[in-house]
Amino acid sequence: MILVLLGICIIVVVVSVLLVTYDICDNEICFCSIMVFGIGFLICIGALFYFLHSVIDAKFVKDKIAMYEEQNSKIEEQIDVVVKQYMEYESDTYAMTAPESSITLVSLYPELKSDELVKKQIAMYQENNKKITNLKEKQIDANVAKWWLYF
Repeated sequence: MILVLLGICIIVVVVSVLLVTYDICDNEICFCSIMVFGIGFLICIGALFYFLHSVIDAKFVKDKIAMYEEQNSKIEEQIDVVVKQYMEYESDTYAMTAPESSITLVSLYPELKSDELVKKQIAMYQENNKKITNLKEKQIDANVAKWWLYF
C-alpha cells in the first residue's frame, strides 16, 4: 500500500515538473500538485522507514522464541528433578499426588516454593513466557506492517 502510494506520488511529481518545464499546464496548478504530492512523497518515505523497521525487527523473532522455549524446557527439567527428589523424600506424605507438570507440583509443595533456586527458576520461567508473548505480538505487528508495505 505504502509502496503504491509512493509510486503514485513520484509519478505525479515527475509529470507535474515536466508540465511546468514545457509550459503545457498552468504553473499555479502544477506547483500546487508538486507541493501536495511532494509532501505525500515525504510522508510515504517516513511510513516506509517506520514499517520496514518493524519488518526487520521481526526477522529474528522465531529464533528468539525458540531460544526462550529451550530455556523454559531446561528450567522445567531442573525443577522436575527437584520435585522428584522432594517427592521421594516425602513419599509418605504426598503418596496420593499424581505426577503432573513440575511447575504445578511446585505450587502444591510449600517447602519447594520457599527454596530460593526454585523461586529464581520459576521467576525466569515466567519472565521467559512474557518475553515469548511479546515476541509473538511483534510477529503479528510485523505481518500488519508487511500488509501496509506490500498490499
